[in-house]
Amino acid sequence: MSTMITPQSTEAAANGAGAATNVGSASVVRAVNTSASAATLVTLTNAGGTVIGTMTLAQSESSLIHKSKTDKVFAGAATVLFAAVSYPRG
Repeated sequence: MSTMITPQSTEAAANGAGAATNVGSASVVRAVNTSASAATLVTLTNAGGTVIGTMTLAQSESSLIHKSKTDKVFAGAATVLFAAVSYPRG
């Protein structure tokens, strides 16, 4: 069974803590690692920059991140793109 989501923003990189973004105050964010050769760490922080958690996206992997609207995300490489999406259905 496939999961249905609707894009709600354009994809954008957020490379490094200084580029952390709340992705348009989204509650659900799709992260995709466009690299075919390197895994990349993705970090979720609160609005103040305190780390909530991290995860590694393998090469060519994508994942949905549920977060508070003010929480921010960033990655360790510009190969990871973030986009706001609707809450998954299906």
